[in-house]
Amino acid sequence: MKFMHKKLYILLVLLIGTYLILLQSLAAWPFVIDDVYIPLRYAKHWVSGNGLLWNIGEAPVEGYSSFSFLLLSSAAIALNLDPLFLLKVAGFLGLVFTAWAVYCLSRLFCSVWFAFIPCFWLLVYRDQIFWAVSGMETAVYQAFICFALFFLLRGIGYNLFPVKRTASKPLFLMFAGVLFAFTAFTRPEAPALALLLYALALWDRPSFSQAYYRPLFASGLVFAAVFLPYFLWRWHYFGRIFPNPIYCKGFSNEFNFVLDWSYLRFAWPFLLLAAVASYKSKDKRHYFFWLPTLLYLLLLWKAELVSAFFNRLFLATFALILPLSLQGLMSFLDRLIPERKEVYVFALYIISGNIAFFFIPVMSLKAYRTYTLNPQQGIVLREQVADWLDRSVPAGSWVSLGDVGLISYRSNLNFLDSYCLNNKAMSAQQDMYHWQCGEVIKIKPEVIILQSAYDKSGPPYYTYAPTDACIRKELKTHPEYHYKTSFEFCESHVGCTRYKIYSKDWRAH
Repeated sequence: MKFMHKKLYILLVLLIGTYLILLQSLAAWPFVIDDVYIPLRYAKHWVSGNGLLWNIGEAPVEGYSSFSFLLLSSAAIALNLDPLFLLKVAGFLGLVFTAWAVYCLSRLFCSVWFAFIPCFWLLVYRDQIFWAVSGMETAVYQAFICFALFFLLRGIGYNLFPVKRTASKPLFLMFAGVLFAFTAFTRPEAPALALLLYALALWDRPSFSQAYYRPLFASGLVFAAVFLPYFLWRWHYFGRIFPNPIYCKGFSNEFNFVLDWSYLRFAWPFLLLAAVASYKSKDKRHYFFWLPTLLYLLLLWKAELVSAFFNRLFLATFALILPLSLQGLMSFLDRLIPERKEVYVFALYIISGNIAFFFIPVMSLKAYRTYTLNPQQGIVLREQVADWLDRSVPAGSWVSLGDVGLISYRSNLNFLDSYCLNNKAMSAQQDMYHWQCGEVIKIKPEVIILQSAYDKSGPPYYTYAPTDACIRKELKTHPEYHYKTSFEFCESHVGCTRYKIYSKDWRAH
């Protein structure tokens, strides 16, 4: 009978896993945002032998945030493969390995079958699926950081439930060091998280261990040996400690706590359960799971929402909090049902399912497919703009544009990024948007493209980003620029996106 139950459990896990991982990913597969194409432009220039540059001949600027995905993009271009497809496959594999890593972390607290519950919570989450197939590095970073923490905890002696803590395991710690280095290649904030987790490991020395620090320091040396050469190279090459987008979007005075509040409104039930588990904990493991959330809340409290919607930057910490949330739920249930038998198991699964239903945003397969229609139309719209530039603008010309993703990847022209991500001079200014507006008017690029959007749930008019709004005002009285054409896409229930193109008179050249 137990054997039949086990086979039934395995079949059920396979069916649910197939739906949550494979079918949801296929339904959401067309989802993509424009920023995915930014590292592809760098990769295109790098592979062609022109250097790791945004504009050929200009000083280097680090406008991308993931060196790992830059390498993947470069490899795809060098091998004549579709780089976006390769990045999406990497993200899908990242989703699979993230779920596996969350399962492994959960096994430190609970039995084999209960450990699937945090994986279920992770995979039903709509935003998790979208970012996994978006072409961004999010899911790969999650997988690296979750497995790095798992190997770190195993390395300092923690074992799978119900085995108690034992002596350090140097091999696990070596793997942790390598994985932490991979996280640092993938996201710029990863070194801060790695240092936090290493500091916790130093603090969490068991009384029975006599040779605890040596393998832990060796793990840190492995991390440093892999990461520091890359860090020193990019610091020397780009001239800055952090990538340019951090200076542009990470220290805004207009968006205090916007990302933090968005995440807390979603994650509060899981953080509350994690707090229960931490209060009941008899060791220090819980710090490894909830302190990363606190670190990210501090790092992102002044960050802008651009390209970070759907809690993208918090997804790694959300994955880490889930095993602790399950432990908190089980601690609460232990008070009501002391014996972990059939009634306890049934109650745990029912409550876990209700938590997913009431607190986690989910989508049906049809809803995923419907939602991706708008991003697909956005791609078509940007391709139309890129085609117009190829047909109408002389080679070597300069274009002022804020939405520099697919358009800049498709085109070989030079681009002034009015959204700052690939504009080092702009990120160094106090009032960078108005400064860039003045620079555009001063430099006089051959083409100026203004992007605007009309949201049917917002103001009844088109809105512009700050720099574009300023440039639009200047163009009304500028004698050299003339309106050429517009490209627009509207969706009946959402709104419209529009690109208006202004240029100088070509006959003057």
